[in-house]
Amino acid sequence: MRRMWRGVLGSGVRGLVAVGVVVAAAGCGVLAGDEASPTPYASWTREPRPLEALAEEVVCGVFSKNDLAQHLGYQASYYRLRTSPAGQLRGDWYLCLVEPFESGNLGTITVNYSLFDDIWVPEGDPDLRFDGISAAYPGEAQPLVFGTVEGEGWVWVDYRTAYVAWRYPTGYVLTASMETATAPTAEQIAGFQAVMEPALGQIPGLAGGPAQAEEVSAPTGVPTPSSTGSSESTPTP
Repeated sequence: MRRMWRGVLGSGVRGLVAVGVVVAAAGCGVLAGDEASPTPYASWTREPRPLEALAEEVVCGVFSKNDLAQHLGYQASYYRLRTSPAGQLRGDWYLCLVEPFESGNLGTITVNYSLFDDIWVPEGDPDLRFDGISAAYPGEAQPLVFGTVEGEGWVWVDYRTAYVAWRYPTGYVLTASMETATAPTAEQIAGFQAVMEPALGQIPGLAGGPAQAEEVSAPTGVPTPSSTGSSESTPTP
């Protein structure tokens, strides 16, 4: 199944379209369940299905494989990265989408960094801006402080997605989201923040550097004894 970059196009999607830029990506996954009885993302059916997790040590240029595993128990099977320095667009920008491989109830992670301050929440206010987050999520949105990164931020949950929004002193805004099959736990939200902190410090440099267009996927297909780690041999007819 192919799908658009939903969460990746967080803040700035309307601005990007306004200047004539359309960004899309190949996602993967069909949830084999319904809203009343959500199925963990580990049992998503893929077309074709990934046979293993990515071997890359760094995902989307900023996420350490070890950090994802340590803080979230997350293994990536696919990612797509786009960056562009100021010139063609208004300011620098960075877009990233990551799909999981058997990561429990954790799903897609998306990140968007740009000068546009609109916050894209699928089932929320389509006109939400950074300064309106606390009013849009009273009692839910919590102020966020990172000791290693200058700026101000918020963390909140909307339905089954955890969000982190950060505004840098330069005026740039970053929005990151992590989908879950059920409401994210406090531990998962804390883990998401821990993964995002080092990324927040690196993304501005990547966005302002040479333009990048990268897509990396784990091998896909129908599982076989060799691909699933079984030592049994396949009988010869």
